Amino acid sequence: MTATPLTLSPAQLDAIVATTPDAATLDLLRMGQLSKRRLLLIAVRRAATDAAVSDAFDLLGAIDASAPGVVNQVLGRPLVNVWAIECLRTPAGGDAGGHLRFLDNIAAAAAIRAGLAFDLPLAAPHGAVHLPGLGTAHGLGAGEAVVRGGPNGATVVGVDATVRIGGDGWSPVTTLRLGTDPSWAVELEDQDPYRTCFGLPPVGLLDADAQRTVAATLAGAWDILTRDFPAYAGIIGATMRAVAPVVAADDRSAVSAASQLAYGMVAVCVPPDPATMALLLIHEQQHMTLGAVYDLVPLCVTNGEARHDAPWRLDPRPVPALLQGTFAHLGVTDFWRVHRHSPGVDRAHADFEFAYWRELTARAARTLLGSGELTAAGERFVGALATRVDDWAAEPVPAEVSGTVREMADVNAVRWRLRNRRPAPDEVERLVGELRSGAHCPPVAAPAVATAAPAPARHRGLSERIRQRLLAGGRIEGHLTDGDRAYVGGDFAAAAASYRTQISVDPTADEPWVGLAAALRRTGVEPAATALAARPELVRALYLGGRVASTAPDDVAAWLAGGLAPDRHGDGGSM
Repeated sequence: MTATPLTLSPAQLDAIVATTPDAATLDLLRMGQLSKRRLLLIAVRRAATDAAVSDAFDLLGAIDASAPGVVNQVLGRPLVNVWAIECLRTPAGGDAGGHLRFLDNIAAAAAIRAGLAFDLPLAAPHGAVHLPGLGTAHGLGAGEAVVRGGPNGATVVGVDATVRIGGDGWSPVTTLRLGTDPSWAVELEDQDPYRTCFGLPPVGLLDADAQRTVAATLAGAWDILTRDFPAYAGIIGATMRAVAPVVAADDRSAVSAASQLAYGMVAVCVPPDPATMALLLIHEQQHMTLGAVYDLVPLCVTNGEARHDAPWRLDPRPVPALLQGTFAHLGVTDFWRVHRHSPGVDRAHADFEFAYWRELTARAARTLLGSGELTAAGERFVGALATRVDDWAAEPVPAEVSGTVREMADVNAVRWRLRNRRPAPDEVERLVGELRSGAHCPPVAAPAVATAAPAPARHRGLSERIRQRLLAGGRIEGHLTDGDRAYVGGDFAAAAASYRTQISVDPTADEPWVGLAAALRRTGVEPAATALAARPELVRALYLGGRVASTAPDDVAAWLAGGLAPDRHGDGGSM
């Protein structure tokens, strides 16, 4: 008898986009993850050559035969998936990093939950033993330990000490039960060694004061979610099992991450206020949900080339990653759409955030729909997403705010193209010859794509100055060039002149070209502004290759405009 494959119907995909999945849909996502983990466990067993873990496999098999719900509970833990992947990455016949031996810890935790009588040896690196979902025994002495369990409890026997689970030397996993109607039970994961999968340094074992701080922030966030975002609260409460506190990589406090390897868990650098925590939970839940969808339904034709513009990043992205970011920012947009009406909120800031993420999410959705890399299910999914964002366009924000976010997005699009698009050398040579000859610009080919350097990953420069102009009451922080100072002061002609001077000194720098494109648009200089918005990388290449005494950047751009056609990649600027 052939098992029925797990999949999602078109209606279920629509409901996920609309944040209205029913309990059956959420159960299906969880079942998909559990099935994947069971298959991974089978793969680990087939790949394992270490006889030391055969007892753990046998113990898990015995528990599964008598109490499969217990095994499902343990395998359903988010970080078990991370552990299995690490085991399979280990060369055959080896156990680099001790990953395979951690199966002993998983099996012991399951046996304790099942109330079985058992003895199981396991490694105790640094004198500690962690049992997933239960806690950690400390002070055992480095080396081997033995977990002994039975109907009356369990102990961990090390070379230096014996620790009874629940007694001295034992640090239990902390579970918070938040709210009442509905409630949310979530673990604070500050012990499991596999919580490093999020790319952020995890905190150590939280003391009582730190636990209270995290608990209070999560409780406040849960109150906001259940009051103002009941649909998201329903999804989070049903699927998010654990939160891993992490340390921010810089001075930002609003840092979070999800991993497709750890469905059911997110990492968060605990922010100073519950509203920010609520936003982070929504953002990461969107990532987590789409990761589970990816495991059941192919939304993209292939993983694809990293060539697309994610408007919130400087580096090019493949379609699956762009879709992940777009779906996550759908939730971010929705948060600010609602939260800006809450009492006590800084309305100017909240209006800006709503309008900004609405604009960027809409642009990203258009890029996805024009990519040619979505399956039929993916086209439906992104189409529903785009429709939802378009529906929010009717929700008003001040005209100055909507104009500012479009200006910022346009500036960022020019910067992205300068950084990531490279015209073919033979195309540049051909056009330079035509430019020097005085002929009209012939039809221009679409650009090639170059991989960008990895940092910085976020947009800064002029777009940040534009944001500060709106929100900081004219207080602009950081270094300002003469061009940027003139631009944010509203003297766009002077800004253009300054940017031209900067280009003449260093034509290879990105920011003067970004500023010139923006300033020409604001002064109404067409068609040069159009060319600099659509193909700034080609304008720069022609300027560098065909410089003559009388040729200014504006002249090159105006000449090029005569040969432009719409970019087949669909990521051109809209300035």
